[in-house]
Amino acid sequence: MFRHVTARSAARRFGVFDTSRTRSALLGAALGCLAAFACMMAGLPVISGHAAIDLLAGIALGVGASLVPMSVLAPITVAIVVALGAATLTPVMSGPVTSWIRRDSIPSARLDAVVVLSSSVTADSVLDPAATERLLSALQLMRGHEVATLITTRPAASRRDLREVSNADQRALITLAGDTSRWREVGPVRTTREEALRVAELLAPAASRTIAVVTSPLHTRRACAAFEAVGFHVVCVPSTERMYALYAFSGVRSRLIAVADWAYERLGMIEYRARGWAR
Repeated sequence: MFRHVTARSAARRFGVFDTSRTRSALLGAALGCLAAFACMMAGLPVISGHAAIDLLAGIALGVGASLVPMSVLAPITVAIVVALGAATLTPVMSGPVTSWIRRDSIPSARLDAVVVLSSSVTADSVLDPAATERLLSALQLMRGHEVATLITTRPAASRRDLREVSNADQRALITLAGDTSRWREVGPVRTTREEALRVAELLAPAASRTIAVVTSPLHTRRACAAFEAVGFHVVCVPSTERMYALYAFSGVRSRLIAVADWAYERLGMIEYRARGWAR
C-alpha cells in the first residue's frame, strides 16, 4: 500500500497524472484550431495553403502555448492583443503598408512584354480573385500602351504537386479582350522566383528586355525585385485591389488583411535577399 501511494505521488509530481496540464493542453489545442480557422476565413496568409496542415499547425502552436508558464504567456498575449488592436482599430499602419507598394511610371516606348503573375485556381477551375485582378489590370494596361507580348504564369497544383492547373479561365478572359495571338504562358511555377526564371528562359537574353510586371499591390516590391535579379529592366504595375480597402485603409477586416499581407511580404523580402533572389 505504501509503495502504491508513493509511486502515485511520484507520478503526479512528474506530471503523468497531471489533469490540469492535460486540460490546459486540450484548451490550447482547441484555441489554436479556432485561430487557424479564423485566419483561413479572414483570408490571411497561411503556413502551407492546405487546410489540414494549417489546422494541425494551429493545434501544435496552441498546445505549445499551453506549456508556457503564465508569467511568460500573459505579457506576450497582452502585447499581441494591443498590437492587433492598434493595427485594426486605428490607421497607424496605413503609412508603412501603402509605402511598401511599388508603382513605376510606364515609359512611352514599347514594352517587350507584360508579365502577369499567377495566384491560384479554385476547385471549379476558375481564377481566384487575386489572379483575376492581376489579369484584368494587365489587359487594361495593354489597351493604352504598345506591348509586344502578354505572358501569364501557370501555378502548379501545389508546392509538392507539380501538375499544372487549368488555364481555361485565363484564356476566356484574354479572349474577351479580343486578341490571344500575343499571349504566351510559362509554368508550372510554385514561387515568384520560379516565375522570374521561367520568363527569363522565354525572353532570353533578359538584360535587353523591358517588361511590366503586374501583380497584387503589396506583392509588387518583392516580385519586381525578383525579376530584376535575373536581369530584366522592370516596370512595376500594381493590380487593382478589390478584396479589401487597401488605400482607404478603413474597416477592421481591411486593416487586418492589409497588415498581414504587408508582414508576409516583408518577411518574404528578407528571405529573397538572403538567398540572392532579390536586389
